[in-house]
Amino acid sequence: MAAQNIPLDVQQILMIALSKVNLKQNEEALWYVESGAAAHVTDDAGKLSN
Repeated sequence: MAAQNIPLDVQQILMIALSKVNLKQNEEALWYVESGAAAHVTDDAGKLSN
């Protein structure tokens, strides 16, 4: 799909959304999206439980 077919406001929203996403690779070479929310809660995984 050419960018000319996508309204400018939609392009801007997509660029903002994509700029906020972090992609990280783990030991198994699997990619996942990391929003950073886990660090907002705590940076000490020992404080988390389910």
